[in-house]
Amino acid sequence: MSKQYYIFTIVAFMLIAAGIYFYSSTNALIDNWALQIGNAIVALVTIFSFALISKSLTDKNPNAMVRAKMSGTILKFFTVIILVLIYLFINNRVLPHKANIFVFLGVYVVYVGIESYFLSILARSKKS
Repeated sequence: MSKQYYIFTIVAFMLIAAGIYFYSSTNALIDNWALQIGNAIVALVTIFSFALISKSLTDKNPNAMVRAKMSGTILKFFTVIILVLIYLFINNRVLPHKANIFVFLGVYVVYVGIESYFLSILARSKKS
């Protein structure tokens, strides 16, 4: 599987999630725009993280891949934390839409799963 297929999968998931958010925009429990912005930012950070890690797979030093994976994980994790804090402070430290936080963290888990799946395939193909 190629890197283009990975990017296509991330963009497809981002568009599917955006469609679901847009469809549920009449729901009072969900803040549609906050989820759309967060989804797009996490998708971009995930693509950047995948590029960083896949580039490190070609390095002869095996520690480079471990450092890149840890850097990508920390980058995504802190991006999610910063986005949640920004959302919290924009709403004056009151969460009118608590469901947004859980939906956003679920989207983060899905992006991590997609990235891990494609990286494991890429790492196995590099070994042989």
